[in-house]
Amino acid sequence: MMELNSNKINTKKYLFVLLFVLALSIVAFIIIKYNVEGEKNIPFSITKLMIISSAETEELESNDNLYQANIIQKNDIYLAVEKNENYKKQDAIKKIILNNFNVIKEGKNGKLKIYRTAMEEQAFNYNENYEIKDGIEFVGDLKTNLKAEKMTVANQGGLLEFSIVLNDLGKLTYGENENISSDGTLLKKLNLATEDIKKDISFDMIIELASGKTFKTTINLELPVGDITEEGVCTNENIDLNKLVFKRI
Repeated sequence: MMELNSNKINTKKYLFVLLFVLALSIVAFIIIKYNVEGEKNIPFSITKLMIISSAETEELESNDNLYQANIIQKNDIYLAVEKNENYKKQDAIKKIILNNFNVIKEGKNGKLKIYRTAMEEQAFNYNENYEIKDGIEFVGDLKTNLKAEKMTVANQGGLLEFSIVLNDLGKLTYGENENISSDGTLLKKLNLATEDIKKDISFDMIIELASGKTFKTTINLELPVGDITEEGVCTNENIDLNKLVFKRI
């Protein structure tokens, strides 16, 4: 009789251990699945990501009909954030933050800087007044306004923009009547190939909502897009957004 009771106790222990291991396995599976796939039905998502890569001159000085200018390589980035049609609850964007910019893989030339939209007519003005060092914030409002000192995004979605620039590439001297194309072919005049300045960049995008929910994803970009030294201006608007994983934070 005692042996029978002992066997029952051992069976219960084994069953308990088995159920415990099974429960841990299910939890581990859910965690791994979430880390890989993230949230499946978020209120707002990125529906378009476009990059325009080129280059331009920054005039330094002129002397005796000669001009000397820095060459910068620019990557203008446009992010469309829209309401998810499959998300049936009401919500609104409180703010969107782009931060934690990192260089994952760096080419031989160029120093990276990030700029917000200028408050003048042109989209971007690459001076220190518009340089971003700690991140970019867009506050939710009735409409998107990127020209204001405090940039806003429409609380039901809008188009965001910023520019990633490489400078310290070199200086170009040219005559007053010399025809200089203000595009990526300028880099050839500095004996630079596109591969010399290739950089892999990552940054975080945080969407904070009025409901108190906050979602974050990490975006990876290879810059510049295309072979700008030959084509001058290159555009990529077919970036695969299915790889983006949004998680609650």
